[in-house]
Order: sequence, then C-alpha cells, then structure tokens
Amino acid sequence: MLYGETSPEESFMLREVIENNEKLNGEYTQMKKTLLSLRKTRLRPSQSSVENILKYSRDNALKFSL
Repeated sequence: MLYGETSPEESFMLREVIENNEKLNGEYTQMKKTLLSLRKTRLRPSQSSVENILKYSRDNALKFSL
C-alpha cells in the first residue's frame, strides 16, 4: 500500500482491516511516517569520497582501457 504495490481493491480491503485494528493502525502509521521521512532525506557522499573515487579512476584508467 505504501509503495503502490497493491491493487485498488486490495488497498481498500487493507485500509478497512488497518482502521479496525489498533495495533495494525499504529504500525501502519509509524511505517507511513518513516517512509515520508526517508523520502525527505537526501544522502550524498562526502567530498573526500568523491575525490578518492575520481583519483582511483584516473590512476587506473589505463588498466580499464586494455
């Protein structure tokens, strides 16, 4: 449901079950909050990581072209 992996009919049935089960409702709410938080998170490699990758690529360019 959270990722659009269910059909509309399945989503409808699951929503009914979740709304009528306190424990499932709490777990679903927490998962939804976590997903929203993850979508807002932007992960980026550190500048030193990027530089190390570029250096490795430059240092080994001849090996890779053979």
